[in-house]
Amino acid sequence: MDLTIHDLATVTGVSEATLSRVENGRTDIGASNLCRFARALRVDVSAFFGGEGLQIAQGTRSILQIGTVSVFQTGHFTTKILGVDLF
Repeated sequence: MDLTIHDLATVTGVSEATLSRVENGRTDIGASNLCRFARALRVDVSAFFGGEGLQIAQGTRSILQIGTVSVFQTGHFTTKILGVDLF
Protein backbone atom coordinates (compact mmCIF):
# COMPACT_ATOMS: atom_id res chain seq x y z
CA MET A 1 0.00 0.00 0.00
CA ASP A 2 1.55 3.27 -1.11
CA LEU A 3 0.21 6.18 0.92
CA THR A 4 1.56 9.68 1.10
CA ILE A 5 1.44 11.71 4.30
CA HIS A 6 -1.39 13.67 2.69
CA ASP A 7 -3.33 10.42 2.01
CA LEU A 8 -2.85 9.16 5.56
CA ALA A 9 -3.84 12.54 6.99
CA THR A 10 -7.03 12.51 4.93
CA VAL A 11 -8.00 8.98 5.97
CA THR A 12 -7.13 9.33 9.67
CA GLY A 13 -7.97 12.96 10.38
CA VAL A 14 -4.47 13.47 11.83
CA SER A 15 -2.75 16.58 10.47
CA GLU A 16 0.11 16.31 8.00
CA ALA A 17 2.30 18.27 10.43
CA THR A 18 1.68 15.75 13.21
CA LEU A 19 2.33 12.83 10.85
CA SER A 20 5.60 14.42 9.78
CA ARG A 21 6.70 14.88 13.41
CA VAL A 22 5.84 11.24 14.18
CA GLU A 23 7.67 10.02 11.07
CA ASN A 24 10.79 11.97 12.03
CA GLY A 25 10.70 10.92 15.69
CA ARG A 26 10.01 14.42 16.98
CA THR A 27 6.80 13.50 18.78
CA ASP A 28 5.16 10.47 20.33
CA ILE A 29 1.88 9.08 19.16
CA GLY A 30 -1.14 8.48 21.36
CA ALA A 31 -3.13 5.26 21.50
CA SER A 32 -6.16 6.71 19.72
CA ASN A 33 -4.07 7.88 16.76
CA LEU A 34 -2.24 4.57 16.68
CA CYS A 35 -5.60 2.83 16.34
CA ARG A 36 -6.58 5.24 13.54
CA PHE A 37 -3.38 4.38 11.68
CA ALA A 38 -3.99 0.65 12.10
CA ARG A 39 -7.50 0.96 10.70
CA ALA A 40 -6.31 3.10 7.77
CA LEU A 41 -3.50 0.67 6.95
CA ARG A 42 -5.72 -2.38 7.58
CA VAL A 43 -3.30 -3.94 10.04
CA ASP A 44 -3.51 -5.03 13.66
CA VAL A 45 -2.16 -2.47 16.13
CA SER A 46 0.45 -5.03 17.16
CA ALA A 47 2.08 -4.60 13.72
CA PHE A 48 3.54 -1.31 14.97
CA PHE A 49 5.38 -3.09 17.76
CA GLY A 50 7.14 -5.66 15.62
CA GLY A 51 10.83 -5.99 15.36
CA GLU A 52 13.52 -8.56 15.15
CA GLY A 53 13.19 -11.00 18.00
CA LEU A 54 9.95 -9.51 19.36
CA GLN A 55 7.21 -12.08 19.83
CA ILE A 56 3.61 -10.91 19.99
CA ALA A 57 1.41 -13.26 21.99
CA GLN A 58 -1.33 -14.88 19.98
CA GLY A 59 -4.84 -14.83 21.37
CA THR A 60 -7.70 -12.52 22.16
CA ARG A 61 -7.13 -8.80 22.50
CA SER A 62 -9.62 -6.39 23.99
CA ILE A 63 -9.99 -2.68 23.44
CA LEU A 64 -12.34 -0.81 25.74
CA GLN A 65 -14.18 2.42 25.16
CA ILE A 66 -13.51 5.35 27.46
CA GLY A 67 -15.41 4.98 30.70
CA THR A 68 -16.00 1.23 30.44
CA VAL A 69 -14.72 -1.30 32.95
CA SER A 70 -13.96 -5.01 32.56
CA VAL A 71 -13.86 -7.04 35.77
CA PHE A 72 -12.04 -10.37 36.02
CA GLN A 73 -12.35 -12.42 39.20
CA THR A 74 -10.33 -15.39 40.36
CA GLY A 75 -10.42 -17.19 43.69
CA HIS A 76 -8.01 -14.66 45.19
CA PHE A 77 -8.11 -11.46 43.14
CA THR A 78 -10.44 -9.07 41.40
CA THR A 79 -8.92 -7.17 38.50
CA LYS A 80 -10.59 -4.12 36.98
CA ILE A 81 -9.40 -2.90 33.60
CA LEU A 82 -10.43 0.67 32.95
CA GLY A 83 -10.76 1.87 29.37
CA VAL A 84 -9.40 5.37 29.87
CA ASP A 85 -6.85 5.79 27.07
CA LEU A 86 -8.47 4.38 23.95
CA PHE A 87 -11.05 5.93 21.66
